[in-house]
Amino acid sequence: MSFGKEYTNAVEAKQIAQQMAERAKFHVEQAIQEKRGAIVLAEGEAEAARLIGQAVRENPAFVELRKLEAAKAIAKRLGSDGKGMYYLDSDNLMLDVSSAGTAMPSPKK
Repeated sequence: MSFGKEYTNAVEAKQIAQQMAERAKFHVEQAIQEKRGAIVLAEGEAEAARLIGQAVRENPAFVELRKLEAAKAIAKRLGSDGKGMYYLDSDNLMLDVSSAGTAMPSPKK
């Protein structure tokens, strides 16, 4: 049994339309997931900013701790590339210890 050419074309067109509808549905679902992800990310960043602000208000030494952590990360990164030695002053490592009000012992001579 064979079907007419028009019937075969109609079946193919229907299949193509179904595939396009499925593809469009997938794109909509993907966009919804991306939107949800962006919202969750923004909420997380807002909460992190709130917690950091609270930590700074409650303990100003938190900023110094973050500076030290950043300096440690910079020093580790520079030391891991194996291209020689680097000598950086505290300003380059974001350590302005003189303005922090903390007393640092002077180097012994």
